[in-house]
Amino acid sequence: MRAIIGILVGIGLIVLILVLVFTGGSSNNSPKQPLYMPNYWNSGSYAEITQTGPINAPQSHQELTMSVSETDSTLSILNGYENNVVSTNNFPMDPTAYTDFLFALQRLDFTSGNNSSSLSDSRGYCPFGDLYTFSFNNGTNQVENYWENTCGQGNFEGQAGPIKDLFIAEIPNYDNLTSGLTNL
Repeated sequence: MRAIIGILVGIGLIVLILVLVFTGGSSNNSPKQPLYMPNYWNSGSYAEITQTGPINAPQSHQELTMSVSETDSTLSILNGYENNVVSTNNFPMDPTAYTDFLFALQRLDFTSGNNSSSLSDSRGYCPFGDLYTFSFNNGTNQVENYWENTCGQGNFEGQAGPIKDLFIAEIPNYDNLTSGLTNL
């Protein structure tokens, strides 16, 4: 009887070992590994933050986007829900400055967030406040996308205040360029 139990235990251990070897011992529910942004400094990547104003009439709706890449930093101001471009300002960037920018974003947890599907859609959560979207793109592929709003909701888990300040610091004359915005 002990021999049969020993054989069954042995077979069970062999099956377990084979399963672990062929599946890598990992579960499909393992947490997503954070993206290491500085590795993307010369890949056509760019980081972007978008501020969208409250839900209101299309004529009053405003949006501001700041993006930073290896070659330039850009500020775009948009009106309406169809994103009609009011102005775009580009400023030169260089690889060393962009690498430093990516290191700073990395340390401020720019790519940290809750990937729960229940929080993937940011629409309608804070109708009278502002929505901030934080995204990182590698060329035409969006690698990360998180959001938060001024009502304290969202799936973004990074340090939003310092990140916003870092983007603003990449836009010369930011205050003058955005002075005409009334709904942000």
